Amino acid sequence: MKIICVASYCAGGLMCDLLNERRSPFTASIVQTRFNHVLKSPLTNRWNGNNEEVPYLILPIHEKQWLDLTTNLISKEWTQGNWFAHHQPVSIIPNIEDFEEVIHVTVTTMKSRWLRFLRHYWLEVNRQKMIQDHALDTVKDMINIIKYDPSWLPSEDERVTNVEFEDIVSGVWSKNNKHDLGHLNNWKKKNNFILDDFEQDAKLIELWETQEYYRIDPSWADVRNPQHEIWEKQTIKRMNDYYESGQINA
Repeated sequence: MKIICVASYCAGGLMCDLLNERRSPFTASIVQTRFNHVLKSPLTNRWNGNNEEVPYLILPIHEKQWLDLTTNLISKEWTQGNWFAHHQPVSIIPNIEDFEEVIHVTVTTMKSRWLRFLRHYWLEVNRQKMIQDHALDTVKDMINIIKYDPSWLPSEDERVTNVEFEDIVSGVWSKNNKHDLGHLNNWKKKNNFILDDFEQDAKLIELWETQEYYRIDPSWADVRNPQHEIWEKQTIKRMNDYYESGQINA
């Protein structure tokens, strides 16, 4: 069993398909593959054979559930040699040595961070070119998180392969590894709103370029997205810790 540690909106489903040599169907701009879902929820989740709705697995809160799930999956014949994506940074995986291979999708360059933000903006936050007034505060908060989150910097663990997000979008990574470029190009067509030749709202670009980091109250996640509040609270807490320790410069 192989894993891809990838931030939200950084094409985890696409990577699973390219690495597993599959062509899964799209829902709008998103590749829908089981390999991009089974590691995100406990064994009781519907992707793991049960219709019960349960929260996402969030490390380090759900370490026991993560270990139970991965131990179970590693023992299955169908997982051997296949890649599975999830949204936990590689630095907090408690059993990294248990996996055949590990890829860490890095969001190091400002170009990668911009691409990640655009995908989030168009798929979830605003969904149209001109920023709507009611979405402005949410847009600013998401810029704050995505532009400054240091959770996805390169890993120095020799067991981990780092792949920069902008190299996935540009096709450099796939060309170097002889992946299915046709599938990649289909993904790019369906996500054309993040490409260089797509005309973005000038106000959005200005917000991105000028916004500096500010500390976020974790309760913000309760209002913005109650369903995923634990996930976002952990991200915000991690960023606030980085900021207070001097790892983020405002």
